[in-house]
Amino acid sequence: MAFFISMCIISIEVRKFTMRKQKSHTLASTPVSPVLRGIRRVVLTCFFVLGLGCVLVVTTNAAAILYSLSHIYTLDTIQNLQNDSLINDNALLNNASHSDKVLQRDTPSHTSSPAPFATETHNKQSNAMSSAQTGTLSSSRVILVLGASVNPNKTPSPILRDRLNSAVAMYHAQPDATIIVSGDGREAHYNEPAVMKQYLVEHGIPEQRIVTDERGYTTYASMYHLAYSYHVKQCIIVSQKFHLARAISTGTLLGVQCVGLSADTGVYEKAQLYELREIPARTKDILQALFHVKK
Repeated sequence: MAFFISMCIISIEVRKFTMRKQKSHTLASTPVSPVLRGIRRVVLTCFFVLGLGCVLVVTTNAAAILYSLSHIYTLDTIQNLQNDSLINDNALLNNASHSDKVLQRDTPSHTSSPAPFATETHNKQSNAMSSAQTGTLSSSRVILVLGASVNPNKTPSPILRDRLNSAVAMYHAQPDATIIVSGDGREAHYNEPAVMKQYLVEHGIPEQRIVTDERGYTTYASMYHLAYSYHVKQCIIVSQKFHLARAISTGTLLGVQCVGLSADTGVYEKAQLYELREIPARTKDILQALFHVKK
């Protein structure tokens, strides 16, 4: 009896196996419709593009972060390294003996060529005021403050305030510097550079030492104008660490030798959101800088 039951079970299993094999053979021999074949190709292409995009994002972000690690300083570090060979060898900052560098902004063709600053402080300030009016500046050092959101009452947000305070401290350490404030200035009721300039003036920065770039709608636009409108070759960029990796990498690819001054004073609200936003933003700006996309 047990033998008979065992043979029945084996027979049933063999039958099932035979039917499954016949079914799979039938499906394999059935031709795939062009529609299904097209869908399969689209799906495979999407997966390929997605994988390529992930590799690109990871590569650009890793390169930007690793490169910026050796180019981000605190205020004390920058002051201590002013005459250090690290900075001088990289031509990121100039010694006092090489202070006559020209910072020139694009001007109409009828504008005469600017002359370097005189060595006397009085002449420097008077020339700077004249240059600010004509759109041409001269300075040995350039400090770029990247814009951020401003409050409805036209005061800087906490992130922007920290950047401006760091720029004020840096200026007092380098009183011959020119400060460029770059941000979104497209609308009269929301003008980041105007708020930034007002804040700097209220904190003791001479107005003639401040240049406003109202076309800095994005970080890339700010760096592009720095390189191609103002013809800056060396610069100290003031921003938070999460932002400096993108700015330094973009500026370097555009031909500007940059160091970053970290303006971090603590943990900011929505800090994690800013970090996440930087991931695609770094990739976008680095790709634009590689091809020098005009802004």
